[in-house]
Amino acid sequence: MWTDPDGKLRVYWTQNNAIVDDESNASIEGYRKNGYIWCDNRHAAWTMVCDNPDDDNPVFSEPHYWGIGFLRCKPIVLDDGRWMFCNYDQLCDCYGYSISTDCGKTYERCYGGTKVQTDHDEPMAYQRKDGSIRMLARSTVGELGESISNDRGTSWSGGIPSGIESPNSRFWISRTPTGRILLVNNDHRTSRCRMSVRLSEDDGATWKYKRCVDEREALSYPDVEFCNGKILLTYDRERIGVREILFTSFTEDDIMNENYSFDISIACKPDAKK
Repeated sequence: MWTDPDGKLRVYWTQNNAIVDDESNASIEGYRKNGYIWCDNRHAAWTMVCDNPDDDNPVFSEPHYWGIGFLRCKPIVLDDGRWMFCNYDQLCDCYGYSISTDCGKTYERCYGGTKVQTDHDEPMAYQRKDGSIRMLARSTVGELGESISNDRGTSWSGGIPSGIESPNSRFWISRTPTGRILLVNNDHRTSRCRMSVRLSEDDGATWKYKRCVDEREALSYPDVEFCNGKILLTYDRERIGVREILFTSFTEDDIMNENYSFDISIACKPDAKK
């Protein structure tokens, strides 16, 4: 879910039909995993738009297909007004993304730098103050992959390890309302533990402030929203196990305060009796 610059609420999702991978389907081409075949391996990207999200009875448009790719993060608005979506493509050996020049009416499919080894890119990007775009991506090498565009997305450098430790897990990165860069990820090369927040004052070149939010294992899929000076963070714990979605809120000053203690609450947990 994303609120665009005009205040419209846009819901994006990915859907695809999978078939069982058995002898009768042996000749079918596609992406095979866990006993299923995804016949195109590129996924179908869909959206609905709500013009009145704050009303008591919000009304959404009919769903419509807008392109290929697996979208797992909010888009960014570039300094020239274009919208950039990091919807990745498992079939291609380059990072995939889409650009809209008309506020979501149409989308152009694009491909950037060659990937650092990965099965699930789950990239996310931010634009630096000099106009360049830095794209980070999940990888299997113990660090986030990195690719840079110095011409606002026309061309990209080949992917390289970024030096930011990551255990092949989803992360989150964006510019904050104050202009700093916030990164949320598992601060470990091999384990989905230590859900941590980092804050940069130099466009992500260095991370002056870093705090561990949660030390435990099996933490993944962070997502952030900014509201009234607060950073609102959600992530999950033991999706096969305790099945918790966790929530905490804090400020940038809290990240800079070495004595601050994060207050973590359970936002959602299935009824164990069921």
